[in-house]
Amino acid sequence: MFTSYFAKVPQIEYPLSIARINPEWYDKPSYPKLAPSKELLFDFKYGSHKGDTEFYTAEFLKYLDTLDFKEVMQELSGIYGPDAIDRLTLLCYEKPSDFCHRHLVANWLRQHGADISERKFDEQPSMLDDVIDML
Repeated sequence: MFTSYFAKVPQIEYPLSIARINPEWYDKPSYPKLAPSKELLFDFKYGSHKGDTEFYTAEFLKYLDTLDFKEVMQELSGIYGPDAIDRLTLLCYEKPSDFCHRHLVANWLRQHGADISERKFDEQPSMLDDVIDML
């Protein structure tokens, strides 16, 4: 299993949103059970804990600990079928280097035995690289 962000959807075989709110253009499956609550998301974005990653992490991990890992894995396997689980990519908005709940989800899944990592993409050479090659 992998994690990534919405901008990479065109390159992903089995995308699965775990965001509370999806982009309007996103028309693939979602799994809101692994999304933050509306209340936590609002508090982190606009409320009394705005930008407080420690608070957000503690609250979201408390929520994840209420979930049954085996049930979550069974439900994830049923979305595209059990043969796709190894290629399933959990999506949210933030780039890999930015704070995002998908990293917390990945750690929680990993702690329970799942094989999951941030998906790597081959970088396309820039036009500058092409010009340099011509010189």
